[in-house]
Amino acid sequence: MDRQLFDATGVGWAQLERLVAEAVLRFDPDQAEAERKAAADRRHFDIDQVDEHGLVQVDALLDAADGYDLDQAVAR
Repeated sequence: MDRQLFDATGVGWAQLERLVAEAVLRFDPDQAEAERKAAADRRHFDIDQVDEHGLVQVDALLDAADGYDLDQAVAR
């Protein structure tokens, strides 16, 4: 990892975050699993009450696979 970032010219924040996540996964898999579980614990899907126009507000935090599945179901 240090070699990859030795000359960090042109490395953006997103790429840096990916490199750090890759290093944690590779060199500290227990920490990576703990972080994955902590992130999963924040997932939720909330549907509010129906308003006077028959509409509902939806708020959610999903993992990518569930978000994609929901998007496909709504599109159908």
